[in-house]
Amino acid sequence: MECCFDIVIGNPPYVRHEKIKHIKSLLQRQGYKVFTSTADLYVYFYEKGYRLLKENGILAYITSNKWLKTKYGEKLRKFLKENTIILEVIDFSGYKVFELSVDTGIVIFRKEEPPEGCIFKFLSVPSGVVSLETFLEGIKWYFMRQDKLLDSGWTMGDERLLSLKEKIEGVGRPLKDWNIEICVGISTGCNEAFIIDTETRDKILASCGDEKERQMTEEIIKPVLRGRDLRKWWCRWGEKWVILTYRGIDIERYSSLKEYLSRFKDRLEKRASRTEWYELQRGYYKAKEKFEKEKIVWRRVKDLNFSYVDPCFYTLDSTFIIVGENLKYLIGLLNSKVIAWWVKLSAASLSDGVYGGKLYIEKAPIPHITEKMQPMADQIVQKVDEILVITQSSDFETSQEKQQKVKEFEREIDQLVYKLYGLTEEEIELVECNVSKDVGCV
Repeated sequence: MECCFDIVIGNPPYVRHEKIKHIKSLLQRQGYKVFTSTADLYVYFYEKGYRLLKENGILAYITSNKWLKTKYGEKLRKFLKENTIILEVIDFSGYKVFELSVDTGIVIFRKEEPPEGCIFKFLSVPSGVVSLETFLEGIKWYFMRQDKLLDSGWTMGDERLLSLKEKIEGVGRPLKDWNIEICVGISTGCNEAFIIDTETRDKILASCGDEKERQMTEEIIKPVLRGRDLRKWWCRWGEKWVILTYRGIDIERYSSLKEYLSRFKDRLEKRASRTEWYELQRGYYKAKEKFEKEKIVWRRVKDLNFSYVDPCFYTLDSTFIIVGENLKYLIGLLNSKVIAWWVKLSAASLSDGVYGGKLYIEKAPIPHITEKMQPMADQIVQKVDEILVITQSSDFETSQEKQQKVKEFEREIDQLVYKLYGLTEEEIELVECNVSKDVGCV
């Protein structure tokens, strides 16, 4: 049956890997080179389609686009790069081809060993497109050498953009290699129970049996920030608190809390967790000291805005936090146009402006603070301090003058960052004209 078709066209089913546990061992025994234990079902259809083709046959699939970037797609990327001539890639990066479906992409390849210097064409369709037909009529295709694709993730762009990306990476050191830690916020498993307003907090404290219980209870109810509370540089606390009933807590010593949480007992017991019904979904205690430090916080979705947050605030799992050294220098870089451009280009297959995943942020290339760079780094920190003072003003949201002043400081930081990376005027123009687009390579 194999090697008998001139062309294979299809839309393989999107079935998550958790639902194909019963056939994973079979797929592995059948010698699939793209096999990975966490690969979704459609990944195997690519190799199956390849096997069904005659030599020089053509395959055209529309599938989830996640394999272009994810870890589980690495073997598939390597397989296609080394064994096929890629003809076209269309990445629907946010545009919904099918209703109620994952983000999609089209790949067309020929079953033929790729020659050196093989070129393919690609296109990204952003989320803001109203009419796909109209968009495709006037669009300009981009071209790229197949051997420029990395097994670690396919970033598609023209030669100028990719060269600039490589230059930035050559100057910087990945964020994760700085003296910092990146942690996810607290997971409750039931925010309705564990996230409370100030009025509820006061009632819980007032209901404590004695002063000792009150002090103990107050100690594990902390002000918390949600993703919606974060802004670029600063945060606006929404008067919310999180109940930190950590794993192993003796709930009998917290009678008032136990009484309050018991209202949600039925729901809490249904959580997919090994915790006691009154405990957080995931223990926070190991990370307790991290939340009680100054930190950089950002949302996991929607934007690339980083906030500098005081030690008193905890955060939910809709956010990531960074603690460690050089935080003001780091946030100056992370909020710069260069890093925004680099992340968007690196994560171009993600949809709806969702660029905030840890995968890309921890790889962000940050310039070393060498003796030569120190004066510029000091200037960046000074300007960040100025911004933080202004944004913490009670009237910042209503004062156009203060908002304009922050924008001026941001422009000055961007100019310093350009110097840190040694960018030319042409390279600065590339960053400036692409950073605001849905996808950095178009």
